[in-house]
Amino acid sequence: MSAILAVHHIHKNYDDESILTNISFTLETGRSLAITGQSGSGKTTLLSIIGLLQQATSGQIVIAGQNTGSLSPKQQARLRATYLGFVFQRSRLINSLTAYENVVVPAYFARTGKNADKRALELLTDFGLEHRLNHRPQELSLGQLRRVALARALLLNPKILLADEPTNDLDPTLAKVVTDSLFQARDNGSTVIIVTHDLELAERADARLHLQQGRLTVPDVTTDLA
Repeated sequence: MSAILAVHHIHKNYDDESILTNISFTLETGRSLAITGQSGSGKTTLLSIIGLLQQATSGQIVIAGQNTGSLSPKQQARLRATYLGFVFQRSRLINSLTAYENVVVPAYFARTGKNADKRALELLTDFGLEHRLNHRPQELSLGQLRRVALARALLLNPKILLADEPTNDLDPTLAKVVTDSLFQARDNGSTVIIVTHDLELAERADARLHLQQGRLTVPDVTTDLA
């Protein structure tokens, strides 16, 4: 299988502080990767750089053979809409939209609305939210917000699914629903990258990387990325 993602010598600095140092790995299509490490180790920053939401100080992110550093902001936005799905730690839903409307938003950015409405309803029903379709984010619980965010991320069957602490603050039952959905996406062909403190979740991944003070260290389980 070919690599869907290649991370080459990524460095990230804020002023004189080094956040990430020489991060490199590749990941094949249809694989899952857990990135672990203590708070402040650079996990979320790395995920944001991979997702083209932040720019590295130096290094390259290559997605499906495209060096993203050579793309214009408009081209990067198009690549995000085409290839990437995001599950943010704080959901980042649009407060003025209903749960259902939040889920279908990616279809409008990607200009591919065909079957999006039906797919959104199926996902929300699968997540037990069919009775919350017309509720706005401020009317939803943390677990409901997380499931709406996951449905939004899965809507277009992204080539790469990025999840930042997807089970954080969830009870075990809801955490299992979210975790099972992530790995179902992998089984359906998505490449899944998960930043997590949840060791049980990390152990289910095909591979695992550990960050310590912005550097990759030898993982405490065998890592087979490519």
